[in-house]
Amino acid sequence: LPDGASLVVEFAKDAESFVPDASTKFAAAAAAAGGSIGDLQDDVAFVVRVTKEGITNQDLGDNTLTFEVSLGWYAARVAQGKSILFTKIDDDGNVFTTAATCPVTSSATVSCTGTFAGAAGGFSYFAIMAALLPTPTPTPTRCRARSCCWSPWRSPPAVCTSSPTAA
Repeated sequence: LPDGASLVVEFAKDAESFVPDASTKFAAAAAAAGGSIGDLQDDVAFVVRVTKEGITNQDLGDNTLTFEVSLGWYAARVAQGKSILFTKIDDDGNVFTTAATCPVTSSATVSCTGTFAGAAGGFSYFAIMAALLPTPTPTPTRCRARSCCWSPWRSPPAVCTSSPTAA
C-alpha cells in the first residue's frame, strides 16, 4: 500500500448489516449468474466489507479471493442443488458475480476461490453465497450402432462396440 493508505476489513454474518438494500443486491447477483437466491440468512455465508483510505480500486486492480466456509454450510447448499458464488458490490453499488471453486479437502471446512478482474477489481463488499442455477439441458446424442445407443438420460451399456457421436 502507498504511504498513508489503509484498509479496514470487517466481517458480518448478517448481509443486511453491511449492504444497503441487501435483498435486492443479492437477488441481482444471483440473476447475473442466471439463477435465484433463497433466504439471505441461509444462503449468504458471510459478508466482508473493506473500507479504503488514501487508495482507490484503480490502485488495487484484480483480486483473487479465498473464503473458508464450514463443510456443513457448503454441503447443505450443494445437497439443495445450489452453486456457490462470490459476489462483489462496488463503491457505486454495481454488482458483480463469479463462480467459486470449492474443493473439499477437509472434514471441517471448505476453501472457496474466485477472481474479480477488470471493472470488478478492487475492494468494497464481498460475499460468498449459494444460488440455485438452472440445470443445463443435456444434449441428445446419436449412435453409430443401434445396440450401443447412449444418451445423457441413460447409463451407457456395459459393453459397447461403438462410441456415441454428437447429434
